[in-house]
Amino acid sequence: LFRHGGVTFAAKPRSYEQKVNKKMYRGALRSILSELVRQDRLVVVDSFGVDAPKTKQLVAKLNDMGIREALIVVEEVDENLLLASRNLYHVGVCGVNEIGPVALIGFEKVIITAGALKQLEEKLA
Repeated sequence: LFRHGGVTFAAKPRSYEQKVNKKMYRGALRSILSELVRQDRLVVVDSFGVDAPKTKQLVAKLNDMGIREALIVVEEVDENLLLASRNLYHVGVCGVNEIGPVALIGFEKVIITAGALKQLEEKLA
């Protein structure tokens, strides 16, 4: 034992990460996307972006669409869109390659561009 006391079986930092098979991961994405479509929570738009990195512009655009909380999925993340959404807690932005099941479930609506949807279909096919 240690001088001045000590813990015999102290807590050790450990990772609780689990491996998920690729087929299972893709199947989860497919099933979540189909459920989003069934519940009318998936919104497909031609393009989505803001002219300047202004949060006000993004909020106005979302209010015009009648959406309060959303995950925005684009082909490539635009710097202006990322900066405009950074200050909004209820808005997330990610590229089509960064999308995951947890991100899809965590938002009320998912806004996806047509190009990103096409890439996602190819990825999951």
